[in-house]
Amino acid sequence: MLELEIQKLCAAIEKLTHVMSAAKADAPAEAPAPAASASPPVTRQGLTTLCTSIVRADRSRRDDVIGILRKHGAETITRLPDGALAAVRDALEAIAHEIAAESTSEDGK
Repeated sequence: MLELEIQKLCAAIEKLTHVMSAAKADAPAEAPAPAASASPPVTRQGLTTLCTSIVRADRSRRDDVIGILRKHGAETITRLPDGALAAVRDALEAIAHEIAAESTSEDGK
């Protein structure tokens, strides 16, 4: 009885595979869908949270954070141009990863 069910299942899979292959061959070529962004949208609140966590983890990085903001033409996150948000996030995340790596290497000692 179980063998019969397995045979029916295999036959259904083969039929479905054949139908899907035929449909794919008949379908017009479509442009690939744009890839979903790996990163969530950048918000000023998110940047503020990231800056705060960096400075809390390593106070010596405060000047690095301020330098990144100045490099992008602002003294504060609220004054950053919209076009600079992603670049600032990337730079801040790099610092956060450095801090995490330093913390991990110190824990391993």
